[in-house]
This record gives sequence, structure tokens and C-alpha cells, in this order.
Amino acid sequence: MNYKHILFVTDLNEDSCFVAEKVKNIIEINDAKLSVIHVVLDNIIAGGYEIMPLFNYTDDKENLKENAQALKSFLKESKIKPDSSDIVSALSTAGGISDYADENGVDLIIVGAHKKTGLLNNLLGNTSTALLKNANCDVLSVLIPESSY
Repeated sequence: MNYKHILFVTDLNEDSCFVAEKVKNIIEINDAKLSVIHVVLDNIIAGGYEIMPLFNYTDDKENLKENAQALKSFLKESKIKPDSSDIVSALSTAGGISDYADENGVDLIIVGAHKKTGLLNNLLGNTSTALLKNANCDVLSVLIPESSY
């Protein structure tokens, strides 16, 4: 399949460079548009039928600014030159990624995946698994070797 718009999702951890290498190879093969996003979770709680923010708006803007700078640094270090890069604020990582992909005509999402175990991982799951259930396009989960984390 020849993809036209690929979305690389990064958590900006050190092991993201491993996934970035795979992304560069896939982009070369497909000659596709590349978007890169990092999802920042909204800090909210639900109180009955109302949703009330837990954070000060200025703190949130500062957090987004710091993450934008971290994303810019990551892209420079990994030598990835996307057509667009963005920090996305969302209630859930998988939801934010899926929504972004739908709104921007993405036909392939690339995300890193760990073989983590333990109670917390079993209860919460992981982003790549949640994406498989939520995305309306192909999802490529790149297995990150244990030596990377």
C-alpha cells in the first residue's frame, strides 16, 4: 500500500529515536507527507455532569510551550523533517491521536510499543493497543527493544 499522509506519534522519551529511524525508512519508501505529534493529557476531573479544570490556564500554556520546544529538539536530534509538527492536548492519548488523524486525513499512524508487564499496564493498557481499537486508518506499532528502556 502506498500511504499519502503518515503520522508519527512520539512520547519524546529516549527510545523514540528507535521509532524515528523506522519512520524515516517508511517515509522514503512511500514519499508521503509526514506529520509528527506529541499528545499532552488535559488535567481535568469530572464533577457530576460538569467538567472542571484542575490547572491554571497560564500553567497549561507554559506546559504546551515546553513540550513544543522538546518536540523541536527531538526532531532536530533525530534528523526528521516533517511537513508539520504539533503538540496536541487531549483527554486521552489514543483519543487525541485518533481525532488528529481523522481531522488531518492521515492514512497511517506510527507509534512505538513496549512489551511492558505488570498490574498497572494490564489495568490501563497502552497507547498502541488503544489506537488499534480507535483509529480509522492503519496503525503500525514499532516494537521497541527492551534494551532501549
